[in-house]
Amino acid sequence: MFDVVADVDRYREFLPFCVESRVLRRPNDNVMEAALRVGFNIFTEFYTSRVLMIRPNKIVTKAIDSPTFKRIESEWIFKPCSKPGSCEIDFKVTFEVSSILHANAIQLFFDDVALSQLNAFIGRARKLYESTPREEYEDLKGISESAALAGAVFSSFETSATPKEWLSMDEFVVGVYLMTKGTFEQKALSLFEIVNSTGDGKITREELTCAMQRRICAVKKLFPKLLHDQVQIQMANEQVEVLSSSQDAAVARGVQAIEGLMEEVEKEIPLAVNQIFREADLDQDDYIREQEWLFAWQAHPEFVELLTIDGMKKMAQWASVCTFLSQFQRPTRIIFWVCMHLPSLLLCLVAAVTGVAAGSTKQIEQSSTQPILFAGTYTRDEGWINGTGKGIYTYKLDTTDGTLTPFGVTPLGINPMYVLGTTKTFSQGERVIYAVNAVTEDSTTNPGTQTGYVSALTLNSDGTLELLNTLETHGGSPTHLSLSPKEDFVVVSNYGGTLSMFPLNDDGSLAKDTFNKEYLNGSKVVMDQQAAGHIHSTTWLPNSNHVVAANLGSDELLQFNLNSAKQTLESLNTVKRPAGSGPRHMALNPTTNIAYVVDELSNTVGVYKIDSKTALLSTKSVQDITTLPADFTNGSSADIHITSNGHFLYTSNRGHNSIAMFKINQKDGTLTSLGWESTRGEIPRGFTIYGEWLIVANQDSNDIYVFKINAKTGKLSYTGNTYKIGTAVCLWVSEF
Repeated sequence: MFDVVADVDRYREFLPFCVESRVLRRPNDNVMEAALRVGFNIFTEFYTSRVLMIRPNKIVTKAIDSPTFKRIESEWIFKPCSKPGSCEIDFKVTFEVSSILHANAIQLFFDDVALSQLNAFIGRARKLYESTPREEYEDLKGISESAALAGAVFSSFETSATPKEWLSMDEFVVGVYLMTKGTFEQKALSLFEIVNSTGDGKITREELTCAMQRRICAVKKLFPKLLHDQVQIQMANEQVEVLSSSQDAAVARGVQAIEGLMEEVEKEIPLAVNQIFREADLDQDDYIREQEWLFAWQAHPEFVELLTIDGMKKMAQWASVCTFLSQFQRPTRIIFWVCMHLPSLLLCLVAAVTGVAAGSTKQIEQSSTQPILFAGTYTRDEGWINGTGKGIYTYKLDTTDGTLTPFGVTPLGINPMYVLGTTKTFSQGERVIYAVNAVTEDSTTNPGTQTGYVSALTLNSDGTLELLNTLETHGGSPTHLSLSPKEDFVVVSNYGGTLSMFPLNDDGSLAKDTFNKEYLNGSKVVMDQQAAGHIHSTTWLPNSNHVVAANLGSDELLQFNLNSAKQTLESLNTVKRPAGSGPRHMALNPTTNIAYVVDELSNTVGVYKIDSKTALLSTKSVQDITTLPADFTNGSSADIHITSNGHFLYTSNRGHNSIAMFKINQKDGTLTSLGWESTRGEIPRGFTIYGEWLIVANQDSNDIYVFKINAKTGKLSYTGNTYKIGTAVCLWVSEF
């Protein structure tokens, strides 16, 4: 069973709703990062997880990112039984959801889905290892009837013109997806297709009236059975003994509440139709076309937002539904919303009613890990920058509101400006953090040459860092470092033109460098910055041992293969960027084989495909797009990052003092500009993304600003959270 659960690459072959599964990297035999895509047809969700394997007894999985869950961890424990070839499985899930709607949906479906997943693993083990014929394992045949009916309430009109009591599994998956994870536009367009029964692309008053009436009919027909079945299942799951009379009374109250709501809604349909046409029929031709429909939804976000904010919490209080409706100044608009979203309201009602009947609620546990923000700074006046930092700063990040709490400060020589840590633990049981000092000094180990420094550290409980060791980088002014896929080598980019690589010892400390090579030729297009080579960063390509070094001075992307046995980097193909572009940093799309490089001098982003066979960049970019407005020329692009779901990309613009926002085309990876958000400070050199938070360091104004990412639009909004810090240039967040 341990091997079955650990074989993530094959999940897609047997797990329900798993359409893609792959291991992204294996730092060692006990740790891996994996990516899963779950869903149905075009409705999918992508997330990555970190997996800790303690063979043969335990597997712990923790989602690094998830649109649905703020936190989710699972723990598998395998215990041998007395009977040969058998074992006992203890499976535990700890989670915190992102919205009340998700919480209610999960409360309804979680047990069924978890059991179906568990049975799929057991079925897989039997298929692989069972040696004697026996009766086929009785797996769940889909989802229980009550859960399917819950999906039917939402999706009956999305998939059928008439109400029905049963849905196919395909219909059920689509309905549940739209209910819980569909985007704003998907919900709006789905409803447009429902209402526009003739399919001619324009909604009439009659079509809108009929659609609302059909929904009411479906709810009246399905809700009593849905509620009754859900109460029964909840009682069984909670193992609570309740008198049948109490159950019947709870169901009766729920049915009475929904019938009262339906009566109120039905009376107001004509007024609601008139109201919707006044707001959506922009050209006043007595039709609502698709674009008018979308515009109306965007103008009145309560149609969608009530699914997740406090209004939905009030809706869940089923006994007060009618009172809640009367609180709105424009009830006809809400009547329409209720008609179009009755299923979501019903799921909340079901959760409330079953909670009353059972007399108990499930507690949602929270993870004990704490996201820590690390900030590297410049600490002295370098002429072009007046460093006022005191070392490496740490902050505790509150993921509920994006606030930062100062944690510790660690002096680490001059200009400890770039910091990055491992995901794995080393022999002492601790993860290790690495930092470079951006200095150019005379080497003591190689006289006559210049060097910067790289250090290995661990995090103390008070937020300070404990030094393991420091080594020369054998290159001037190191600006960046990266970790190999197995986290057994550190590669340092020296702006002076040298690339260095250091093996790691068992405790995570740095061993003597085994690769050190100069790349001194510049393209000489922009003479003050390209007279010589300048290695600015390295990025490891997925599912390979290949690494790309961005040479700002030569306009090249240098590709290498890591030969672990020889502890060296072997040169591969070089990709040319446009002359005078100055490639600086690269970001990888976590969901597709696409790489994005930001150019410091031309202020552009180049989009490259990664060949799935060779694991190398395409020789030519598929797109080059500017990071600046057309009327602004005095800028310098710096950092680049992508959201964990691969939907949005951001770059920082120094001089323009902004974050450029882009939407990623999910088919070909190309970018569409979403505009710019001011960083409210000067020279935003580095920034980082953690979940829904984008945190940017303004180098010259000595401050950090926190922004929230709109998951639907990709736009940034300032949270009001700002913090003073001396000359911060690099930010990194990880959980400890």
